[in-house]
This record gives sequence, C-alpha cells and structure tokens, in this order.
Amino acid sequence: MASFQCETDELASIPPGTVSVKVVDGGSYLPAPDYRLLPRSVTELTIDDYKFEWALSPLPGWLVSLTLTEVTDPGSDCQLPPELEKLVLIDCSLDQLGPFPSSLQSLEINGCYELCRIEPLPPVMTLVEIVGNSKLSDFSFLPTERVDRLTLTGLYALESLDKTPAEVGVFTIDSCEKIRSLAGIKQVTGSLRIKDCSIPGDLTSLASPIETLHLIRVILDDAMIPASVKHLVLSYCRLDLAVLPRGLESLSHWPSRLQSLKGIPEDLVRLELAKLRHLVSYAELPLFLRHISIKEVPGPKDFPRLAHLESAEIDYVMTKDRTEYTSGEQYLADSKMKAKSARS
Repeated sequence: MASFQCETDELASIPPGTVSVKVVDGGSYLPAPDYRLLPRSVTELTIDDYKFEWALSPLPGWLVSLTLTEVTDPGSDCQLPPELEKLVLIDCSLDQLGPFPSSLQSLEINGCYELCRIEPLPPVMTLVEIVGNSKLSDFSFLPTERVDRLTLTGLYALESLDKTPAEVGVFTIDSCEKIRSLAGIKQVTGSLRIKDCSIPGDLTSLASPIETLHLIRVILDDAMIPASVKHLVLSYCRLDLAVLPRGLESLSHWPSRLQSLKGIPEDLVRLELAKLRHLVSYAELPLFLRHISIKEVPGPKDFPRLAHLESAEIDYVMTKDRTEYTSGEQYLADSKMKAKSARS
C-alpha cells in the first residue's frame, strides 16, 4: 500500500509496505502518539491539525519527508530526523525553526506568520519557499552556496536582502511591500522574478549580470534595466522602452497602457505583445524579428510585412495594405509570397 491515513491512536495498524502516512488528530482524549510504531517502509509522514501539547519527538530517524499542517506546538524537544530531505510547514503556530539536518534539500513554509527565527540551512538546497510571514526580517539563514529555486512571497517585514546564496537558479520575490534593496542578490543563473513590489533606484546596481528578468506589477521608479538582460517579461508595468538594453533578444509585454513601440531595441529577435489595448501603431516594430506573438492588440492598422519571420502567433492584425489576418500561418505564407514577387 502506497499511502495510509489514520488517527493518532492507530499507528500500530498501518500495513507493512506503506510508504506515505497522514496522521490526523483524533481528539485530546487519545494518548500521545508514538511515531516509533511506524513501519520501517514509511518514509513520508504528514501530521495534520495537531493542536495539543504533545511533542512530536521522537520521530523515526529514517523519515525522508515530513509535512506539518496546523501544528500548534511541535514541542521544544522535537528533533528533525537526521535523514530528512523535505520539510513542509503549513499554517503552523511556531516562533522558531531548526536546527536542520545536513541532508535537507527542500524547505516549504506557508502561512506561518508567527515564525521569527530560522536557524541556518544547509549550504546547498534545491528549493526554499517561504510564503506569508509578518515577523521574519533576518534572512541570514538562507543557504550560503546554492539554491535551485528560491521564492519569497508575502513577507511583510522584509526590507532588504543583505545575504543571499552565492548562486540561485530561479529567484522569485513576490508581494514584499517593504523591500527597498536588492543589493545582496548575487548570481542568478536562471531568472529573477519580481512581482507586486516597489523597487526604488536603479536595477543596474545588482551585484552580478542577470540574463532573464520578469517584472509583474512592479513600480520601477524609473529604474534602468541591466544591460546584461537578454530576456525580459513586463506585465502591468509602466516603463519607457527607451531604457531597455540594446542587447535585448526577447521581450514579452503584457497588459499596460503602452501606446507606442518607440525606443524598442532594433536587434530584438523575439517579441510577444498581449492585451495592449492602447497601442496605436506598429511603426517602430523591429524589422529583423524572427519570432512574434500578437494577442488582443486590436488598435493598430499598420502591421508591417516582416520578411525574416520564422514563426508567428496572431489572433488579429491588419497590415498597411488593409489585409486582415487571424492566423500567423496565413500571414507568414502571404508575406513570403509577396516578398518573392517583389524580388522577381
């Protein structure tokens, strides 16, 4: 049996061979659970709605994954299993967390608003995700060397990131309304994603080159985009296209009040425009684009013939000769035919 759910007094009845167990609180009248009764085959344990003063210790040392949901008090003597690789806490009322085994690879914390102190994490991890907290302000606990995916969301006491891992794959900062400095961000090898934040000053002050940048509902305060950025996603952002780096290769521009493409980099290879209902002209569209996507941009009536296009996704455009297209394939076919006719 792969998984099994039981109450706290039914641990001895778990069938041999079970891998994943979810334990729900059966009520305060039950005796304190002894998790040492779990079969050796159980490597994944979820403890749900644990509102009584029973410590979780001792937990089986062979557990690989532990999820705690609505745990009020894990007990001061609770020790995390030495082989634990994944720890998930959801809506738990605890003020501190750790120490952690060196085997830990993944930490997810969601809705633990009273948590104010986390002990240092292992230097290399695959995932650190912290969502919803009003007291964490010191993030020196983050891994020192590398995290493949780091997500910080809804952290209302976070004002600056002074210490971050030496290397992050995908770094997401979402709804951190007090954050005022990104100076501590070191190397981001995948993408930096900033959403629902106010970023003052100049983004070019980031410590290391960033190639992929996502900005969603970000107040930029006239911030410049780093020259290293090759792939940029803008959504609900006010940004003068003139500040875009000249070496930009791909741009995705989603809902905004953009009226003109003036200033868009001429060497752009890939462009995606969506829901730009205020755009009035394609006059500045780069002519050497290779890939384009146009969705819900109903206004302009001057879409050019782009002879170098390799792919097109279009739901509606009107060209300068008043031809309407609702298919990228048809537009490409007609444009290639017209280009061939012009050469002959």
